[in-house]
Amino acid sequence: MDMMVTKIFLRSSGRKSSKKSLTTMNKKVIIFALLIVLSIHIVFCQSELNHTSSISVIRVPEDYSIVQEAINAASAGHIIIIDSGVYYENIVISKPISLIGKSKESTIIDGGGIGDVVCISSAEVKVSGFTIRNSGKNSTEETIGDAGVKMSKVKNCSISNCIIVDNYFGIYMTLSNNNVLENNTCFKNSGGGMLLFLSCNNNRLVNNTSMLNGGFGGILLRESCNFNIIADNICEWNSRWDQHGIKLLDFCNNNILENNTSVHNGDGIFLLISSNNLIINNILNSDLRAGMQIYIGSVNNTISNNTCNLNDGEGISLYFSSDNNTIKSNLCSNNSKRGILLWSCNNNTIINNTCSFNEVALEISGSSSNKVFYNVLSMSYQGVDIGVGGEPEPEQIEHMREFGIEPRNNSVGNWINWNNITRNKTGMSISCGRNQVHWNYIEGNEWGMTGETPKEEVNVTYNWWGDATGPFHSSENPNGLGNEIHMSGENVLFKPWWIIRKTTSTSTTSTTTTSIQQAIPNYTSSMFIYAVVVVIIVTVLSVFLYLRRKREGV
Repeated sequence: MDMMVTKIFLRSSGRKSSKKSLTTMNKKVIIFALLIVLSIHIVFCQSELNHTSSISVIRVPEDYSIVQEAINAASAGHIIIIDSGVYYENIVISKPISLIGKSKESTIIDGGGIGDVVCISSAEVKVSGFTIRNSGKNSTEETIGDAGVKMSKVKNCSISNCIIVDNYFGIYMTLSNNNVLENNTCFKNSGGGMLLFLSCNNNRLVNNTSMLNGGFGGILLRESCNFNIIADNICEWNSRWDQHGIKLLDFCNNNILENNTSVHNGDGIFLLISSNNLIINNILNSDLRAGMQIYIGSVNNTISNNTCNLNDGEGISLYFSSDNNTIKSNLCSNNSKRGILLWSCNNNTIINNTCSFNEVALEISGSSSNKVFYNVLSMSYQGVDIGVGGEPEPEQIEHMREFGIEPRNNSVGNWINWNNITRNKTGMSISCGRNQVHWNYIEGNEWGMTGETPKEEVNVTYNWWGDATGPFHSSENPNGLGNEIHMSGENVLFKPWWIIRKTTSTSTTSTTTTSIQQAIPNYTSSMFIYAVVVVIIVTVLSVFLYLRRKREGV
């Protein structure tokens, strides 16, 4: 019996000893793993510290009294910090360095009225925190001249937090990609504020103010400048009739114009022969002509959720073969002419817009096969005007024919459906046949429909005219109590009409607004490698401990 008790005790003691040994081993393994992770962390931090300490800083005027001398002495990656003061220089930056001013109000680079003030010809240059002023005023044409900042054949540069004033061009960029212009103020530049000329792609112009400029006005992209982002800028008081807030000329395609405010300019936004652009969420008010003008051969643009009010011309206007555009969910009110104008333009979609308190809410002249759905067209002299196109000016015809475009004179094949056409002097004025006008709410107008009797049939059946008895027509429906059709019955087909006003929302389609994705932090490759190594070590340890416990039966 004593021997049996002794064996049981020894077994129990052995099991306890084994568990204790295993626990001690696990602790050692964990401590070892933590030491490895700590060592990697120390090496990583030391590497980052060495990298930081390797960046040289040059100070002006402590190290050099002249900015250009400091630039000449710098190597790639160096930072030049410039104290407050006025530096009368024309500087050239031809290496990847950073030029940082102490304060944009008090650190001033003055070009003395000669040439470019700051000329950048290298990639990876950063300029921030200056007033840059007084370039030369020489120019050979609208897009070539002296500038406060000139960038030529560069990439990955940034100009930020600068005041750029009293130059010919404020910022001039050509043949340059992937640059950032951010938080700058460009004003009183006689040739224009910010210019991207000739194949400038994938640049970002964000949070800038461009005001009181001459020449082209606020921001201009010209000749094949594509895939740029122009967002959150203010362009104002570039107020001569031919100066614009934001202007895209000559094959500037696939750009995003978002959340800009463009007021008191010639046009708020102007496009000429520029296509596939996304123009959303902009405020375009109180301009001398249109809030937005899409001109000559600008196709496949999306124009959505913009506010275009109080302009001396139209809210939004499309001219001369600007076809296949989508105009959606915009507010165009209190403009002195039309809310939306289509002039010699085909196959556009006008959907879910609100146009009120204009001379004409929507005018279609010399334009065919357009779709006009779910709009509110109200409280204007005319709700809808469909007619023949007027004669363009001689210079307009010449410009059109450069691109093989002929003016159009008739408006046929348009679909005007599911719109609220209410409380206007005249609901609709239609002088062209072969248009389909159905399922609209035409009520509260002094006249429901007027116009010259067209030679071809106008089909306005299945509309609600304000009363179940239908529209009043002196010969075809004299007992109608709805809005009056003040036209000859010949070629005007309005029977049958809706006898019950159906309840409908403004649109049965969902509205999707495209917006620029917020910037995602970019981590260095060393940080990424560090994180991956730690994850691998922790994973290996977890598997090792699991297998160890399974093998020991614990």
